[in-house]
Amino acid sequence: MADTSNSAPRIAIVSASERQRLNLGVILGRNGLQVVLNQSPFNGFLSLACARKAEALLIDLDAEAVFNDELLTSLLEQDSLPILLNDSAATRMDAGIQNGYWGRQLARKLTDMAHEVRQRPAASVAPASAPNQHRNSNSPDADTVATQVWVLGASIGGPQALKRFMAALPPGLPLAFVLAQHIGTNFLELLARQLDQISTFRVLPAQAGHLLCRQQMVLAPVDEEMDIDASGRIVCTPATDNGVLYRPSIDAVLMNVARRYGKRSGAIIFSGMGNDGAEGVRAMAAQGAEVWAQDAASCLVSSMPDQVRQTGVVSFSGTPEALAQRLAQLHPAQPAAARRLLHTPGQTGLTA
Repeated sequence: MADTSNSAPRIAIVSASERQRLNLGVILGRNGLQVVLNQSPFNGFLSLACARKAEALLIDLDAEAVFNDELLTSLLEQDSLPILLNDSAATRMDAGIQNGYWGRQLARKLTDMAHEVRQRPAASVAPASAPNQHRNSNSPDADTVATQVWVLGASIGGPQALKRFMAALPPGLPLAFVLAQHIGTNFLELLARQLDQISTFRVLPAQAGHLLCRQQMVLAPVDEEMDIDASGRIVCTPATDNGVLYRPSIDAVLMNVARRYGKRSGAIIFSGMGNDGAEGVRAMAAQGAEVWAQDAASCLVSSMPDQVRQTGVVSFSGTPEALAQRLAQLHPAQPAAARRLLHTPGQTGLTA
């Protein structure tokens, strides 16, 4: 491979939208990055990106994009090319298109990822991560059934904030998370895989019948409504319209978890657009549960946490790192649980 140590970071872009590909290419070019490939998803994309010596892969999270099974499988199984997930709506904002804050943040993250690739030993290629089989058992003998469950709600800018939050959590916290992130259903498994790689929590898409245990995060499905029964197992039913604009519905997840766990539940609302979550946090607070929100200054878009703060039930706001620290203080890590954790976070990048 040619020496690229002093050259501009080499980025490959994949997006189903021609307009998005143009926007992203302009944003990265204005910030000094080199776009070596910019195309719609197709099965040979990874091979072509590697052939053009790409150092990071930028995937546009267009909810309407269709990533076939073969391409998604190849993305999930490779670790040599770090992947960054971009919120499609964020790129269309003036801040991104006009080379504002979001565009600079996007370029900065990709640059950091490219530099990490350059620092790897020249002869080594990161192997595909093996499944975390030591954490895949789904019985009470393998893990302790969750009795404290927190809902994390997020939309635009959410993946970046969640990555920071999960990476800042200490091991051994005696709780579980349910994540309701506005995202296309095709990207749920990829998001789960990447959050899993930077966290001591086991992260996986929700599946009917799964027993929710401590040290787990499940991602609420997009096309189904998720609930948790009295035994702690996940129940999925067909989603009803009911005028819901975004999927998964953060309000619905909050209400279901509050009804099941009461004051042993909690909620954190991260970066996002709109007011999804405002009704749900009222239901959770009525049960005596804690409700927190990401502070406006650290959000890409603060509309959603701002709307939640206006309900008057938010008791703490902070950066993703501050929220993680506060949670660790409220639910101190259990040494025995921490010792049982064998999972080591990976190096693959993730952001909004």
